[in-house]
Amino acid sequence: MEIRPIEPGDAPALARFFDRIPESDQTFLKEPVDDPAVVAEWARPGAARAIAVEDGAVIGSVAVVPLHGWSSHVGEIRLVVDPDHRGRGVGRALARRAV
Repeated sequence: MEIRPIEPGDAPALARFFDRIPESDQTFLKEPVDDPAVVAEWARPGAARAIAVEDGAVIGSVAVVPLHGWSSHVGEIRLVVDPDHRGRGVGRALARRAV
């Protein structure tokens, strides 16, 4: 497994990853990840996002999202792991990357 920043070319693999995430889990991401424009935005350079990749497939994603206004010094970590890869340390590795 490799953990690395998201790159623009990752958008199709990222979209396939989000298609595998149950709708109940997607509600925690606070963004409509089934929207191609959102996925494209996530894949732009410079965003504080990383992915876990195994055999060419995205198996996890993490984002550090700063809050706005007076609390811009505070952020949220949004992390999700492919259901078939949970319990294998993917989330732990992504959380460490975020921190």
